[in-house]
Amino acid sequence: MWQEFIHRRLRMPYRLHVTEYRAPKRYKVTVIMLHGIGSSAQMWEPVAKHLPDDIRIIAIDLLGFGASPKPSWKAYSTKTQADSIVTTLFGLKIRGPVVVVGHSLGALVAVEFARRYPIMTKSLLLVSPPFYDAEGPKGHLGYRPDFILKKLHDVFEGRPADAERLLRLASRYNLVNRGFEANSVNVTSFLATLEAAIINQTSMRDAASVKRPTHIISGTLDALVLKRNIDRLMKQNNRISHQRVVGGHEIIGTMQSATVRSLVRATEEAKNRV
Repeated sequence: MWQEFIHRRLRMPYRLHVTEYRAPKRYKVTVIMLHGIGSSAQMWEPVAKHLPDDIRIIAIDLLGFGASPKPSWKAYSTKTQADSIVTTLFGLKIRGPVVVVGHSLGALVAVEFARRYPIMTKSLLLVSPPFYDAEGPKGHLGYRPDFILKKLHDVFEGRPADAERLLRLASRYNLVNRGFEANSVNVTSFLATLEAAIINQTSMRDAASVKRPTHIISGTLDALVLKRNIDRLMKQNNRISHQRVVGGHEIIGTMQSATVRSLVRATEEAKNRV
């Protein structure tokens, strides 16, 4: 009751669960890692172990996932996530520049974080960002994954047991990143996040106004990422660059290698700009 009053009525941000993969005594750059929907901070372990030893690496369980709080009301917009992240970071006494990397949902949250807290953000790395625009092309000639996701959401919203079975199936056949554990996924928060942060997003519009260097990585086989939307963003914001590699939506294989290389480059650039 008290927690609901504080966070729902007073709208106080949550403190989120943190996994600190590396915490050297002397460091110049901090990397903040944000996972995709249904996953957790654990998905970043294969990436973190390949990064330089002299950077601080912090992975966060987003609200509703992993070991972070899972409120029963719909509090899962990117704004709510970004506010909870900054509240969490204030308690960690971070110094020096911050590079934020987000995968899928985490990429959209990273955009919101950089937009709302630009002073804390040196640069962004967005992996498989599902940027969608309600003003995009309509009709049978325009492929719209956001429409497909909305239909899935509408079907599963009233059938949580079916949604849970689908998530278990995806986990069983390794269709998702490490860190996705179907047994621990809260279906209510999953569907609420899908609706508030991905289907009804403002992230594509917001990314066009972010005033920080932003590098995007996407897979050529990714059905959830629209290259045409990223191309539009690059025309609107010259701080955005894009790299396509052979791969799908998840950070495995060539997607993982490209993510590691881009993070190493981003941290070196951040060190040189200190």
